[in-house]
Amino acid sequence: MGIVRRLALAVLAVIIAAILFSCSKHTEHVADSIPGTTVDRIDNLAIVALSVPRFADLSAEERLACYYLNEAIKAGRTITYGQIHRRHNDIMPFLEEIALGLDYGAPQETVESYWRYVKRIWLNNGFYDLKTLEKIKPTFKAHDMTTIMFVALSNLGGRIGDVTTINYKKSWLRDSLFSPFAESQLIWRNSRGQLDYKSFPVPNFYQGLTIAEARDFKAEHPYNSLLLKDNDRNVEWVYRVGNEKIARGPYAEQLDKIIENLEKARPYLSRSQVSAVDLLSEHFITGDWDKFIAAQQILASENSPLEFITGFSDMRFDPLQTKGLWAGILGVTDHAAGKQFEDLHQAALTPIDFPGVASQQISIDLPVKTIELIDSYGPVAPRCPDYYVHSPGGGEPLQVFVFTNVIRSRVDAEQQWLGNWIRQTDSDNAVVEDLSEAFIQEAFFRVLFGNAALEAANPFRMQQSTVESAGIQMRHLTAELALLWRQLDTETRVSETGNPLNQQDYLSHVFRRMIISLIPSDTGFDLRQGSYRIMGHYLLENNLLQIDDSKGGVAFTMSDISAIRQALQDLAHLSEKLSNSTGAQRLTFLKQYCSALAALEPFNSADSMRPVNPVTEIAFMLPEVHADYNGMGGIEDVSLHYSAGFAQAMLALGGWPEEDYKDLSIPTGVEH
Repeated sequence: MGIVRRLALAVLAVIIAAILFSCSKHTEHVADSIPGTTVDRIDNLAIVALSVPRFADLSAEERLACYYLNEAIKAGRTITYGQIHRRHNDIMPFLEEIALGLDYGAPQETVESYWRYVKRIWLNNGFYDLKTLEKIKPTFKAHDMTTIMFVALSNLGGRIGDVTTINYKKSWLRDSLFSPFAESQLIWRNSRGQLDYKSFPVPNFYQGLTIAEARDFKAEHPYNSLLLKDNDRNVEWVYRVGNEKIARGPYAEQLDKIIENLEKARPYLSRSQVSAVDLLSEHFITGDWDKFIAAQQILASENSPLEFITGFSDMRFDPLQTKGLWAGILGVTDHAAGKQFEDLHQAALTPIDFPGVASQQISIDLPVKTIELIDSYGPVAPRCPDYYVHSPGGGEPLQVFVFTNVIRSRVDAEQQWLGNWIRQTDSDNAVVEDLSEAFIQEAFFRVLFGNAALEAANPFRMQQSTVESAGIQMRHLTAELALLWRQLDTETRVSETGNPLNQQDYLSHVFRRMIISLIPSDTGFDLRQGSYRIMGHYLLENNLLQIDDSKGGVAFTMSDISAIRQALQDLAHLSEKLSNSTGAQRLTFLKQYCSALAALEPFNSADSMRPVNPVTEIAFMLPEVHADYNGMGGIEDVSLHYSAGFAQAMLALGGWPEEDYKDLSIPTGVEH
């Protein structure tokens, strides 16, 4: 982009901001949903409207930067869809439009099943569960899909296409999404759980190439390109806009939009962020990967009120761990939590004597940024993790984002859904006013335990083989045990509300996590939940945790803390021993200790408080970064809006006009 145009845009933007933009601070604008409340339930998963309280601290110019950065990140959403599966951007709008035509005419049970399926796809940015890497299976039959399609066709007056188009897409849905054999896994593994190099991977990084062919191809742009077979010749197609000398590549239209909004954000960014934006724009035009890495290094070293990343930087979903999936993250810095992290980091420098963990100092050399997540597209939202490790190019991490509002909201939601069901019997102080402090500490320390945290964030590593994943689980268990040991090493912790958080209260919080992890669930479990399952089973086996479900709900009793500390140390010794044993021994141990607890199987009884489907996972509906325009066409203010529900938010994100869905009766699984 030319200097003259850039200067013109900058001058124009500054004039508009100075003359038209309100200088007052605005908090979250509630359109329909209240931040922090549950807006939807899908089986064992609750969806919460994610609050961003620190957005109110942003200045007028920072809110403008937030708006344009969000628009840039949002423009990459269809890139993620297209990279995960070649048919996402074709089929997803088709499935959404069908949903818009189901307000009447189809059996209610079928409609509810269809909406559950569409929501699960939204939650995972496509047809595959990004935690398990397995295809999301519809809960309705193929013949129900036929009924739904033609009901929508009738209700929408043929808007979804002619009969020929519908039959073509119906055939693809039947043969692909409904078939248990077709592309059942995002990355195919053989019967031993090992990568099959002769297979054609589902992620749209290689078209017509096997994994082995892609591995042997010498790419000039290994991270940001599509490999495809053209007349029996393997060629590379670089993601870029291009110019008069460089050919356009895949996703050029989206990248054009991204560059446009990054340029609009320039006048409101810091000097170093402007330098990063310039490098990003050049990278998106030319495909020059060195420019991208230089931009990421600047952003990682920057400490600003707004933090963001955007680009082809997430290598976790390529079987060769090389091709970058589009990822975009935008957040506002949480300075108070950052101070907590620094204090915790200093505490972590104190050597500890714990089995399986070296006694030397534990330190961290890369930036760890505490932010409140505003928006994200790619592999993060809506199933937001506690933290995100940013490793562009698949090398050493550049920075780690800890999402403090995600952590707090998740704890609050779990307390809401499970607080009355899981209770402690021997203490009136079991539920402290603010348990999120303990949860934040866990997230910080997990980041400090390097490899265990990186492996926990990589679903592909966990899918390589059962022996490999067993070893990873044992290493993660050791890290979690060391974390608990550190937390119990101080007699009294003080929560951010100023209330004492003693060992009994902290253990009460941890034991709740153990019980939640032991509940049978249809959403699967990750490394952290696996570690908590092992600890829960071990303490139950040694009578240090007792669970009573005879009086409704689940009540638990803890033994004395010194006995629990000794048990944790014994388990750590066992974990260290198993880490040096054979794969078969580790697998036997995990089979015994990493299973769900049958006694916690949900049931429906008139005399019981136990829910039929207890919430075992929390996901989030992120706010819309909304610009209010005045009569002269200038932005008057930027605020956060919350849709009426998760489906409405995702339909708006998909570009559907509000009149298409505002009067729809969409099942949510939540009583209002």
